[in-house]
Amino acid sequence: MNKTIFDIVFIILAAGFLILWAEYGEAETYLVFSFIPLLVAYQLGKYSEKRSKNRPS
Repeated sequence: MNKTIFDIVFIILAAGFLILWAEYGEAETYLVFSFIPLLVAYQLGKYSEKRSKNRPS
């Protein structure tokens, strides 16, 4: 998957989730946990970029 497309899709999904969570959930109490999906996506991006560089073209 193209990196730009993945970034855009992830941003849209994460923003939608956080908006819904703020409207219907306990966002004030558990706001610190909203960074977990962002950190997971960052780590997966680093891993996939490193792995794709090591593959022969």
